[in-house]
Amino acid sequence: MGAKQYTSTRDSIIANLNSALGKAVKMNAKNWLCRDTIQSYVKLQKSIGKEVTIHTSDRIFADALPKEIAKQNPQIQINVLRMDSFRGGGISAGKIDDGYLMSDTIMLVNNSRIYDTALSMRGYIYCPFTKVLYMSDMKVPLVFLLLALCFGVLSIVIKRNSKKTNLPSSQKDIVSFGGLVFCNEDNCIYDISHNRINFTPMEYSLMEMFYKSSSHFLLKKDICDALWPGKDNADESLYTLVRRLKQTLSECCNVKIMAVRGRAYQLEIK
Repeated sequence: MGAKQYTSTRDSIIANLNSALGKAVKMNAKNWLCRDTIQSYVKLQKSIGKEVTIHTSDRIFADALPKEIAKQNPQIQINVLRMDSFRGGGISAGKIDDGYLMSDTIMLVNNSRIYDTALSMRGYIYCPFTKVLYMSDMKVPLVFLLLALCFGVLSIVIKRNSKKTNLPSSQKDIVSFGGLVFCNEDNCIYDISHNRINFTPMEYSLMEMFYKSSSHFLLKKDICDALWPGKDNADESLYTLVRRLKQTLSECCNVKIMAVRGRAYQLEIK
C-alpha cells in the first residue's frame, strides 16, 4: 500500500509539471522563438561548438504548480538543438542529477529557414525519495506497519514468557538441589530461571529417582530394576543413559553425576 501511494504521488507531481510546462510554453513560445533569442542561441552554439543547455526559472511555470510543489524551486531546462539532430532523432535531453523529478519533453521548432535551431524543454524540481514519501498519504500503511510491529513485539514477549512457569507456592511440592528444581505438582524439572528443562522420558525418570532420594544417592541395581524391569543385564543401557544425562546437565546447571565405586551413582554440585 505504501509503494502504491508513493508511485501515485510521484506520478501526480510529474503530471503537474507537465501541465505547468504546457502553460509556460503557450505563454512564452513567441518570445522564446523570436529572432533576437534565436540569434543568441546560434551565437552560443558557435562559441561553444556544441549544443547548449540553459536552466532558468519562470514565473508562469511556478505559478501554475501547486503551492507544495512550487516551494521546491521549479526550473525549466532548455536544450538548444540543431535541426539536423532533431530530424535524425538524436535529441539530447540534457543530464539531470539524481533526486530530481522531470516533466515530459516539449519541442519548439523554428519555422525559419535562416536558423537551423530547435528547442527541447523540460520542467523539473528537486524532489528526492524522502520528499515524495513525505508528500504521500501514508496514514493507512503506517497504521498497518505499527500494528505489525506491535504484533511482532507481543509475539516475542509471549514466546519468552511461555518458557517460564510459576512454581507451586507450597514448598512441600518442590525439591531444589544445585540450581535445579523438581516439582511434584506437574512432574517437571526447572532451572534457576524457572525454565522447563526438556529431558527425555528415561532421563526424567532417572532424575526423578535422584531427587526423591533424600541423599540423592542410588544403587545401580535399584536403577536397573526401576527403569528396565525384567531385563537380565541392563548395565550397558544404564551407562548410555547416564552418559547422555551428564551432557544434558552440563548445559543447563551445575549438577553432575558421579559414579561411586562402580556400584552406585550420586548427584553432586560442581
